[in-house]
Amino acid sequence: MATSPVALLDQSDAFVFIGQGLEDRAVDPSSADVLYAQLLSKGRRVEQMLVEGADHSFNRFEDGEYAGSDLSRVVKRAIDLMLEDESR
Repeated sequence: MATSPVALLDQSDAFVFIGQGLEDRAVDPSSADVLYAQLLSKGRRVEQMLVEGADHSFNRFEDGEYAGSDLSRVVKRAIDLMLEDESR
């Protein structure tokens, strides 16, 4: 990336939700941990949701076969957090 996510997020004070599938092959899951730690160190409001067995799209596979999606669970959590944050 030409600009780091932290540098871009420095332009905002918005709550940040990080959702990450732990079987993601497009983005190394450790990068979510780094982003989370960087934002916390800057005093940002941030929550991280790590999804065991999920890929970049939050799909799960078992023995190479599609086994379901956790996308709706991740989106629901993000929406719930935004609504909580908005009511503060």
